[in-house]
Amino acid sequence: MKNIFENNKKSGIEKGEIIEKALSLSREIIRRTQIKESDFQKLYGPEEVKRDLDYVDRRKSDFQNNNQENPENAKLGEIFEAITVVAREWFGKNAQTIKTSKYDDIANGIDLIAELSKDEEGIFVGEIGLAIDVTFSNEFEDKVQKIKKEIDENKLPKIKYFESKRRNIKGQLSGVVRVVVTASKETVFELSETLLEAVKNPKILFENQFQFQALEEIIIQLKTYQKYAESLGKKDLAQRFQKALSLMLYVKKERTQTIEDEKERDPAFDKLESYLLSDFQTSVN
Repeated sequence: MKNIFENNKKSGIEKGEIIEKALSLSREIIRRTQIKESDFQKLYGPEEVKRDLDYVDRRKSDFQNNNQENPENAKLGEIFEAITVVAREWFGKNAQTIKTSKYDDIANGIDLIAELSKDEEGIFVGEIGLAIDVTFSNEFEDKVQKIKKEIDENKLPKIKYFESKRRNIKGQLSGVVRVVVTASKETVFELSETLLEAVKNPKILFENQFQFQALEEIIIQLKTYQKYAESLGKKDLAQRFQKALSLMLYVKKERTQTIEDEKERDPAFDKLESYLLSDFQTSVN
């Protein structure tokens, strides 16, 4: 497939400046949007919340050591996460994106929740919370294997610190459907530039073509996971994936009614599609 970002000719200095500016903005986005564990002290008690925060601190030191090996990738990873949080319209005009707490990010591997809803002719017909983990193309395999293991064990992940004013929920969210959104390093860098430009014009981020790659990645995963769950006789799980798939197909249809999908995909998309086909031994069509 065509790599829409293959012609980037910026110098290393220019790229470094863009990354640093986008990183600063991204950290501010996460700071403002992330669920805070401290807001749940009345629900879980101060001691339990403190234990979870201590766990986060211990794990963060491990991540910092790993990030020192490739600091640029670590920065781009933070930026990619923030972009996916702030670009809520990628998941539909009625979508809400919620940045998970530090604990759920680290302990449960969930970067954000996209609350999807379907509203036909003013009639509310469905809603679901979709757990999303964003990653580079060379890191998605372990995350997909984690989803496969969850299906094998007939369970879905949970989020401990969750709050949705729209659904009037505060506390644990169980049985969420998990997917991965992946992109090449070049794509994330281009999105970093778009994020900076979107400060003055948010529309350019909401209309960015990458949203169609992200939507299609989610759709082919949900199709694959549904078929795999059915092959194992896990009907309840298959139904959950089917419900999420139905909503995502609706979202894609909705988005293409206002923005043309130019069918541009980066190499990460092909890698994910091929991996799903070979590892799950099932068609994604």
